[in-house]
Amino acid sequence: MKRKRRTFDPSFKLEIVNTIKNQGLSVSQVAKDMNLTESTVRRWVQQVGEELVGSIWLWCSMCLPGESWAGPFFVKKDVTALK
Repeated sequence: MKRKRRTFDPSFKLEIVNTIKNQGLSVSQVAKDMNLTESTVRRWVQQVGEELVGSIWLWCSMCLPGESWAGPFFVKKDVTALK
């Protein structure tokens, strides 16, 4: 018999990512504690990071009317430097 695929709502995913980021716990430890696979948790962390960069990109584009190309370029450069 096939296992039913589990689904998680976005607030749960964000809570897991926040636990990793704010408490300094490892992905593997949180995955094990929450009975999740590491690859699933890593994907959630990556998705939140991509959404954050996209939000910063959009925000800076809106902050520099007439020069929308400059904002995202500098933000992307700064975010990349933080990695």
